[in-house]
Amino acid sequence: MRHQPEDVPVLADHARDIAHCAVRALARGVAQRDLSVRLQARNELVVGPRSSLACSEVLLSDTRSEDGVTRVHAKLRGRSPTVSASVERVPGGLRLRLDEPVYGVAAGQTAALYDGDGCVVGSGVIALAESLS
Repeated sequence: MRHQPEDVPVLADHARDIAHCAVRALARGVAQRDLSVRLQARNELVVGPRSSLACSEVLLSDTRSEDGVTRVHAKLRGRSPTVSASVERVPGGLRLRLDEPVYGVAAGQTAALYDGDGCVVGSGVIALAESLS
């Protein structure tokens, strides 16, 4: 279980409440105060500082990768640049430790892993994105 920072409140914990809370939060001008809204895998809506969306580690499942890969350039979002990361094999997949924070990483998306020459050396489905907090 991941610790929820005290300054990032959980506003809803049921799927039916999430849309209602998101609309209320945005109507109050959340976005204008450098706050962000995140829907977590546990059906929780979290409102907090934009920095709370920064991910430093990503767990991948359903992975395919070349043997011996320890460093990659990971593409975690379709239109975002790659980010350098170290790769660690873990039970059930791979763990990426990102060299710099990435925002808006979503579980269920595909991650593509490239070597320094831009050749694909692996891929996987994002199972969990751990924030910096």
